[in-house]
Amino acid sequence: MTTLRLALAGALAACGLVLVTPVVSHACDCASAPVPERLGRADVVFVGALMESTPGQRRSSLDPTSYSFSVGRVIQGRASSFEVVESAWSGASCGLENMEVGREYVVFATRDQDDQDVLVSGLCSGTQQADPAYVAEVAAAAGPPRPEIPYVADALVTFLGFFA
Repeated sequence: MTTLRLALAGALAACGLVLVTPVVSHACDCASAPVPERLGRADVVFVGALMESTPGQRRSSLDPTSYSFSVGRVIQGRASSFEVVESAWSGASCGLENMEVGREYVVFATRDQDDQDVLVSGLCSGTQQADPAYVAEVAAAAGPPRPEIPYVADALVTFLGFFA
C-alpha cells in the first residue's frame, strides 16, 4: 500500500511540474511601443492606400502576403510612388491584420536584410489605418522632412520625360 501511495505521490508531483514549468511562447506578443521608438526601428514610413493584397500559399502562418500601396506621403526614409510590403499572413506570426483594400494606412517598414528592395512590416511595427490624428502624431514625432536622394529609376523617368 505504501508503494502505491509513493507511486501516486510521484505521479502527482510530476504532473505538477509539467503544469508550472514555464513554456516559451512564439506567438506575436508586442506591447504598444511609443511612436518615436517605432520610427527608430523603421527604415521607411509612409502613408498610402492599399491597392492589392496577394496572399502566399498559407501552409504556415509565416507564409508571406504581399501588400501593394499607392504612396501618397513619405514621412521617413525613401519610398517610390508605389511600394510592395511583405508580411506574414497571420497575426499569430506577427503579420499585419485586418488590412482592407481601398483604405489608407500609415506603414512602418524595414528593408529586408537579404534584399534591400524588399520592404517588410508586421503587427508590432506601428502600421495601422491612417486616421488624421495618427498621421499627425507620426509626422510630428518624425520631425521636419529631410531631403532624400531620389531613386535612380525615378530620376531616370524624370530625365527621359524631357525627351517625350
